[in-house]
Amino acid sequence: MSPTPIKKTANITSESDFLANISHEIRTPVNAICGISDLLNNFDLPPEKQKDLIEKLNISARQLKELINDILDFSKLEAGQLTLSKRTFDLFGVLKDVYNICIIKADEKNLKLDVPLTFEGSQQYIGDPTRLKQILLNLMSNAIKFTDEGSVKVSLEKLSDLDHNRVMLRINVEDTGIGIPEDQKEKIFDKFSQGSAGKGHGREGTGLGLTITKHLIEIMEGSISLNTKEDEGSSFIVDLPLEVDHQD
Repeated sequence: MSPTPIKKTANITSESDFLANISHEIRTPVNAICGISDLLNNFDLPPEKQKDLIEKLNISARQLKELINDILDFSKLEAGQLTLSKRTFDLFGVLKDVYNICIIKADEKNLKLDVPLTFEGSQQYIGDPTRLKQILLNLMSNAIKFTDEGSVKVSLEKLSDLDHNRVMLRINVEDTGIGIPEDQKEKIFDKFSQGSAGKGHGREGTGLGLTITKHLIEIMEGSISLNTKEDEGSSFIVDLPLEVDHQD
């Protein structure tokens, strides 16, 4: 299979469509938070029941926070108001941080999560580690979400030296999940897309994560391509130019 290049993001959907979609996503965790809060007002609940409700309350609150963050990032990106920072960072420090976040969900699903700790190339770069972490987290979380057995693997490769200060780095996030049907490849980066949900594989999420990821990669002057086959997994390939810190 050859990777399918992802086209430039289409114009933003109409304001009414945006509000209709996002209001539904907001309503779900808000209703859960309100309902659980009402239940917790019952002081006769046994401790184990209270603990279970508080855990569910925390999950719903985190979902709402993630949704709000996605909306804010999406709005900034569409308005051209998101700027990148520029500072020295450790590439494998970024990878380790994302691994520590993703390994919890991977362990819950009994998936192997393979993240490199070294490769033939510099370890210190200059750029925006926060946004790079967001790209990796979105891709790895998405891979875990749509993989029920097997593994999620991240690989790194230096493709070329662009000049004395910059290299083209390839990041590949590969999973053994459900894959993406041929007729949905071009839609996967659309706003509110949930990939294979139509086959009964619906997963939680706003459908904004991959759209935001693609925007961020393009702002960083990189590109993303997709290699996938239904029921055989997916591979998201990111080619990103990064400035090397020669002081490492």
